[in-house]
Amino acid sequence: MVKSKVGRPSSESLNRKKELISQGFLNLNTKYDTNSNWDRFSSGDRLDQASWEAGIINLQASLLPSLRDQITCISRVMDLPGSRKYKGSKLGEISKLQSALDQTLSQFLSLSAVRDGQFLFMTAETEDRHSKHLKCFRVRGLKSKAIETTRSICLLFRDYSDLINRSRSDYVRLTPQFITGSTLSNSTAEVLDSITRIIKWLKGNELDNIQMDWEHHIANIDRSLGRVTRLLDPANYANEPDPGSPLEPPVELVRLTIPIIKLSRLFFRKLIESRKNRTTTQFFTTMSSQQIEALIQEGAHISDGIGDIWQTLRYERGYYEERLDGLLMGVLHQFDTVMRLIILYILPLIPQDPSSEQNLMAWLVDWNNLFLDANKRCIRAYETYGEMLRGY
Repeated sequence: MVKSKVGRPSSESLNRKKELISQGFLNLNTKYDTNSNWDRFSSGDRLDQASWEAGIINLQASLLPSLRDQITCISRVMDLPGSRKYKGSKLGEISKLQSALDQTLSQFLSLSAVRDGQFLFMTAETEDRHSKHLKCFRVRGLKSKAIETTRSICLLFRDYSDLINRSRSDYVRLTPQFITGSTLSNSTAEVLDSITRIIKWLKGNELDNIQMDWEHHIANIDRSLGRVTRLLDPANYANEPDPGSPLEPPVELVRLTIPIIKLSRLFFRKLIESRKNRTTTQFFTTMSSQQIEALIQEGAHISDGIGDIWQTLRYERGYYEERLDGLLMGVLHQFDTVMRLIILYILPLIPQDPSSEQNLMAWLVDWNNLFLDANKRCIRAYETYGEMLRGY
């Protein structure tokens, strides 16, 4: 009896399979494009408290870990050095992972896209201070993080589609390949980190959620500090491909700006360290969603304002007095809002020793005095420099 042999798929057949898989990634990108109508992901079903809580538990314990595992698996299969070796078995594995990702993303976004009107238990954002884990800010926070993560995943889908397409033997190279092992690895790491942050955010209490944003602000302030410091030595950035026409700022103005940036960074670092060094027993504040979001948004505005200070010093000579005065006063007012909310709602949750040198309230008073003094010095110097410019 003659054994039958399974022939290898023809080049044409293999190219057709690759074309279908490449299109499959593009279809996933189109389906989960968060730039279009976000509400289409919602089932529209009304949710009671038990259903919402069960959904959140499912997200953090099952769906998101599964999504993370699926991204890890498909990134391994799509490993760039083997992109020219996509054979039948490998293509079949990719196809199965596409289906799994489609199902997981659909479930993830159906809960993340829930609209306020679907809740049977939601209290107004100004009156939900005692709603604990059912506060509005958690619903909106989940939505914003889901959008951010899904966008990153869709970027991966587009890269994967291009990678598969270029591996076809009949592919006509019209444009250079910009996808490298390094860029693909970085994009994958970004997606995995984003998913991990959502899981951490869902499991965390309100102070954890606020702290995650503060850590992001510190990173942005660090970047601004590095940029402003480099202005003291123009040789450091003379060959940088920066937009616009950079102008050398007056050294004294730059020096006076640095203490403000360092104190801003110190503020957030100190509060984060204070939480790490002291165990808090309460998981929820008595802030409303509106107040929590104000605390988070003002922190972001501080970070952005400090970045704008660098931009002004770097590019806007002749506008120092008007522009920088407004930026500094804006940062000052934003810190006032943050300080007020921290003193009223967060300090009471962090154990304090009134006699200790580590007393956080005393530290905040000292910090505030230093920050006010640094602001006054800057504004005074900017006014003097503005008068000097007008004299020419």
